[in-house]
This record gives sequence, structure tokens and C-alpha cells, in this order.
Amino acid sequence: MEDALKIFASRFAPPGLSAGGAVSVSSLTGCADAFLALALTRESVTLCVTPGLPDADRVADDLRLLSAKSPVRVLEFPPLLDGDKSALGTRLKTIAALRAWPLSPYPCVVVAAFPALAAPIPTGAGSEPLVLRPGASLTLTDLAQRLAKAGYTRVPTVEQIGDCSIRGGIVDAWSPGEEFPVRAEFFGDELESLRTFNPATQTSIERIDTAEILPVSDPSRVSRLASDDGDEEAYRDEDL
Repeated sequence: MEDALKIFASRFAPPGLSAGGAVSVSSLTGCADAFLALALTRESVTLCVTPGLPDADRVADDLRLLSAKSPVRVLEFPPLLDGDKSALGTRLKTIAALRAWPLSPYPCVVVAAFPALAAPIPTGAGSEPLVLRPGASLTLTDLAQRLAKAGYTRVPTVEQIGDCSIRGGIVDAWSPGEEFPVRAEFFGDELESLRTFNPATQTSIERIDTAEILPVSDPSRVSRLASDDGDEEAYRDEDL
């Protein structure tokens, strides 16, 4: 496999290709495009841009299959579509991974459809995930307000991405890009425990040591408190 990757890279990569360089290739068939992206990836980040989303999905799947026994990590950066909270979450998780990459470099391929690069890339505190850990000093009121500013909608029961629920000393939230929602239990002003739970049965799945809560609305836009009726009063302290 390693020999094949080297041969493939030498065939398509121009001599002297270095960090920041680019390779444009067309008319590749099958999984050859994914194989080339993998071949060009060493201890660096390779951006693989495809014409459209179907190609990006296919290349990402092929890359995961080809790199299953290698240290290469595959990240996706999908287009930002109105109302697509899952895509926004994936974009923000990829951005967070790339920001942390210089601290611990590893071979990585970021797959993006061309339209995904046209949308503004969020920067600043609004695009950073809210990291929760048991034992942290955080009031339930502060968490509720941060969820509201991140675009979460307060509902009686969390059923879909972007929902949050507050009952007594318990806060449930379903972050984009996550398979299951998270339940945070408070004891006074201390976060006592974190668990994932099944949204269909509302029963706990497992305890977790940390949870990242991503925004569900575009952080580059002006955020507002969200509720069923759009009234900011939905997050009043007395309701907590």
C-alpha cells in the first residue's frame, strides 16, 4: 500500500510540491481521486475540493475505507444550507479540529465541495464550542443563556438537533454533529454529571467525561434568544 501511494503521488504531484502547493486533476475514475488525496497527505493537512456535494460524500467515504489502517484523519466541510443544523455542526467541528492541529500535527484530509468554500467561515468566540465537564463551576442560568445565544430552541422534551430542555437542575441539549443528545445534571452551581441519552425513550446511555456544545445557528449572524414563540422571556431566571 505504501509503495502504491508513493508511485501514485509521484505520477500526479509536480516536482518540488511543498506546503501550500496545489494539484488540479480531472478525469479520474473510481476511487482514484481519494487515493491521490491520500497519497499526497503526509504529516500535513490536505484540502481536497470536489465540484459538488455528491462527489465530496463519495470521496470522503472512499478515503475512510482506504485510510482505515493508517493514521490519516478524514474531515468533512459541507456546504452551509439554510436550516441544515447538521452541516453547520460538521463545519464547526472541522474548524475546531484545524485550529487545534498545530498543537499536535497529524496527517489529515479535509474534503469540501466547491460551494462549501463560498460561504463565510465563522471566526471568534461565537464559533467556539461550549465545553462541559463534570466539576466545572457553571450556573444553570449561565448555561441556559449560552444555549439561547447559540441558537438552541427550548422545548419540553429534546427530540432533534438544536433542541434544549430545562427541568429543575437538569439541562438537556442536542448539539449538531452528535449522534445523541447530552444531559447535564447540576448540584447548586456545580455541574455534577454528564450523560448521553436516547431521545426516543429519554433514558440514559452512558456517562461521559466531556461534551462539546456547538452553535445551531450561523455564528457570523446576529444571534437571538430562541423559544417556541420567539419571546426572550422563555429564558427568564425564574423559569429555571
